Amino acid sequence: MTEKVKETVDEFNTAKEESRKANEAFNKVRKARSHKFNTAFKQIDAALKIIYTDMTKSSKHPLGGNAYLSLDDCDEPYRGGMK
Repeated sequence: MTEKVKETVDEFNTAKEESRKANEAFNKVRKARSHKFNTAFKQIDAALKIIYTDMTKSSKHPLGGNAYLSLDDCDEPYRGGMK
């Protein structure tokens, strides 16, 4: 019986370590994905502001209009929408 308990404990510890490594890898990918998304989002938002301002310039509004993007969920931006 003692050998069976030792095997079970060893299997548990192995599974726990594999779970920790998988969670660590997942968080690394999640952080990289979030960084890439936010970098692209900021570039698109900046370009939108310039393009919209240029498109809306007129004799009545020589400075043009304002436009911006905002995220519904800043913590998990790819889960929500944007305005």
